[in-house]
Amino acid sequence: MGSKIINLFKLEKDINMDNKIEYSGSIIKPVGDYEFQLFVKQPNEKDISNWNWIAQEFDFDTVMVNKYPSGILMIYKEDKIYAVSFGNAFFTIDRYCDYNFAFEFAKRIDYKTVNTSALIVPQSRKNRVINTYTNYSYLDYDSGESYSKLKIHLLDESEIYGNTVEIGTSIKFSLKMDSLEGIAKLIDFVECVLDKPEKNKIPLFISIKDMDEIEKLNAELKNKIKEEDGYFDVSELDIIGTEEIFNKVDNQYKVICRGKYDTISEISNEQLYSFCREKKIELDDLIFQGKIKYIENGWDEQIYKLLNYTNEKERAVLLRGKWYRYNEEYVSLLNDSVDSIETVYNPKYDFSRSQKINFVKQLIETEQKN
Repeated sequence: MGSKIINLFKLEKDINMDNKIEYSGSIIKPVGDYEFQLFVKQPNEKDISNWNWIAQEFDFDTVMVNKYPSGILMIYKEDKIYAVSFGNAFFTIDRYCDYNFAFEFAKRIDYKTVNTSALIVPQSRKNRVINTYTNYSYLDYDSGESYSKLKIHLLDESEIYGNTVEIGTSIKFSLKMDSLEGIAKLIDFVECVLDKPEKNKIPLFISIKDMDEIEKLNAELKNKIKEEDGYFDVSELDIIGTEEIFNKVDNQYKVICRGKYDTISEISNEQLYSFCREKKIELDDLIFQGKIKYIENGWDEQIYKLLNYTNEKERAVLLRGKWYRYNEEYVSLLNDSVDSIETVYNPKYDFSRSQKINFVKQLIETEQKN
């Protein structure tokens, strides 16, 4: 059997699939230490194609498209919960996942080359950067940056998975053993790697857990939106699972808030402002209570989770609806790097107190002359 691509997530909390009425569940199937249960969504209805308008110009019948099927494989092992997505189910699972899981794996795995990387740079105008490489084996980063995706070629061969692995909020593997036993062995391997010490320095944002701090940051964001017209911005690019999602190119979206809705052609400040004016809804209410439905594939997401926002004063960044502290892990990595440099004491380079005073005095005099 050929290799199968799977997206493996680790969940912070269980998904209540009873609320996902569009999914049909299977019986629970035990394999070794694991229990597996599959949920499948197979829509029968069709949607009007987003390019149907051109067909109408030539009097064609309405062009319809089938909705995509998707599947969620829930995996239980003692107190741990994993999930594998099929089709576009990664969008649903991502809301419940441990965002650091995949990168904690990447910090501990031996890799040969880096093929692709995606970086988030909060304080820069170029705040989302995707890089591709040829024969490159280093992870470069600068102050305040955090990786959001990596595609790496692993050093070691395996009979379970292929050598190319993608890292995001999930880990994408090419599974050679396309069976439940193969998935169980793959998770065993991942857990074994996670028990090892870190090998690779990868700066990540640190999640803010304190609810009082989160409420304060949300309140400041709400005030900014009220006070400064156009202050908010919708992220052009998000990494969901390991997929690059460009939020403004789906062609048709539905904005929904407080029972009111409208169709828009792009997720932009202008169209969201227009929706608020027409429906008489406050902008901050739309952002914190409204959602966007992606018409072509059926996804929906809270507008709040699409925001691209940095609070420079608090060194906090809002990503996918969660607040993170930036730059702290970078400084820690920098300090570790400096501490690892061998130093040798040489008394001839010592400064006496009088030499220091004279040196500072000369600097001041030079500055005053200029």
